[in-house]
Formats: sequence, structure tokens, C-alpha cells
Amino acid sequence: MHADTRRRRGSILGFTCVLAVLLLMLVGVVMAQRQAARDLTASRNREEAVRENWQRLNDVFPLAGIAPGAKVADVGAGSGFLTVRLARAVGPNGRVYAVDIVPRVLEGLRERVREEGLHNVEVVEGAIDDSGLPRDALDSVIIIYAYHEMSEHEAMLRHVRESLKPTGRLVLIEPTSRLVAPDRRAQRDADVLSAELAENDLRAAGFHVAELRDPFATELSGRSLQWLILAHRAPGVLLSRTRPQAHRAGTADGRVVVAPPGADDNITRADLRLSAADVRKRVEAGSATIVDLRSDAEYRAGHIRRAISVLPGEVGAKLSAIASRHEPVFLYCA
Repeated sequence: MHADTRRRRGSILGFTCVLAVLLLMLVGVVMAQRQAARDLTASRNREEAVRENWQRLNDVFPLAGIAPGAKVADVGAGSGFLTVRLARAVGPNGRVYAVDIVPRVLEGLRERVREEGLHNVEVVEGAIDDSGLPRDALDSVIIIYAYHEMSEHEAMLRHVRESLKPTGRLVLIEPTSRLVAPDRRAQRDADVLSAELAENDLRAAGFHVAELRDPFATELSGRSLQWLILAHRAPGVLLSRTRPQAHRAGTADGRVVVAPPGADDNITRADLRLSAADVRKRVEAGSATIVDLRSDAEYRAGHIRRAISVLPGEVGAKLSAIASRHEPVFLYCA
């Protein structure tokens, strides 16, 4: 009996030792995985901090009208680089829609949203021809490095436009190259897109191009240029803050559309157009009213001389008083 007892105890002890070793190995594996995950996150954060700087998000966000409480979308969200920064910028009262179409990318987005504790982000599964965004709901949409890959770009732009509020903005940022042929297929194969093609697409979809910056940014390697286009859903942006000479010659950006009070939406009519020089003369002579439709904070930070600040929600109430001046009215919100 004593020998059997010793054998049983030896067996139990041996099993316990094996179990302890296995548990230690498991703990080691788990700790190694967690450390690897932390290292990966730290590396990603460092890389994104560099990208945030050269991609000039401090300039992009004001152009897009990103502010606390805003409802915005990151179309082609990818790893969530922009989504995370938008979520922080709009705050707990805002909303960010992170859109992508690739299942594994969407899962990665959801995981990152959970890791970052972003309760104001909704991950949206889009389609190649539909962003899946709610209609008439968004203050702005930003698409960075994704538009040139869209095979159904016409349908996508129409849906993006429908998702914007009447005062909504779209910011496109895409890589370009001076060496690639103007053919769209050749550009897509090279992962670039000319600003001219994008402008034409935007206008065909009903957008009003307010501003083009080409080039806008250059990667640290210096090998890749990016342009930026700011467009609006409605013809409310009739005067850009950018100096006319900063725009490309020969495009519509050198023109300013003027819509007198009561004009219909057909602002492409020749009698509703003035050159930038004509606008400048009228403004300097005091024979025109300039209405700034941006936020109060943006107005205080800098505005066109003699511009009147009118918040978008106040336009209806103040329109009669503005129209009573019987002079051209220039509106801008970019």
C-alpha cells in the first residue's frame, strides 16, 4: 500500500509539474503576444505621427470644417489613421463614419475603434458604387488616397454628395505625378490621379469646386506629390479665401460665381458670373456685400475684409435684410 501511495503521489506530482510548465509556457506566449501587439501599436503610432505632419492635417481639418459636434465621414478609411483623428476632433457630441469595402479591413477598423475606445465612430461597410452613408446628414466627407482606386467613381460621388448637408463639404486628397500620361487607366495603374480629371468628375456629379491646391503636400521621400480639392454640395461657396492667382490658369477656379438674392440654382448662366478682378473691384469700392457662412470661431480667426458673419442656420432669417441692400451678395464658407 505504501508503495502504491508513493507511486500515486509521484504521478500526481509529475502531472502537476507538467501542468505548471505548460501554464508557464502559455503565460509566456500570451505575454509575448501582448508585447508584440504593444510594439506594433507603438510603431504604428510613430509612423502615423510622422504622416499626420507631412500630410498637413492641421490644414486639412479647417478646410473640411471639422469642429466639435460635427458629423463627418472617412471614406476609404483603411487602417483608421484619419478616423481616429477625426473622432478626437469632433468630440463626444460628434459622429464619424468610417467607410471601407474590404471585409478584413472593416474588421481591423472595428478592432481599432474598440482598442481606442472611440464611442463616436460607426464603421460602415460600403460598396464599390455606394458609400452607405446616411442622406443629408454630414457636415463633411474626407477621402484620402482612395478615390483614384474607385472603379465606380461617378456613382460613388453622387452618393457622397447626397450624404452631405446643403452646406456640406468634400475634401479630396490624391497622389499625382507629372510623368504619367493623362489617360485615366494609365493613371490608375500607376496609383495616381490628375487634379483635372478629379475636378471634371466632381462637377459632373453636381459638386461646386471651391479650391484647388496643387501641389498640396509632398511625402518625406520627396517622390510623391499630393493635390487637394475642396468642393461643396451646393452653390453656396461663391468666393474662395485662396487668392485667384494661386489657382491654375485656364480652369474655372479663376472665376467667381455671383448669385444675386432670389437667383435660382442655375448659377452656370453667364449673366451670373464675374471675374475675380471684377469681384475685387466691387468689394474695394464697397458696392457689394460679402457674407461669411463659416463658424464664429473661423470668422474670428480670419476673414475677408468687411465680410458679415452669418451662421448657416441664420441665413433664412437674415436674407431679407441682406437682400434689401440692392447690391450683389458674395457668399463664401471655405
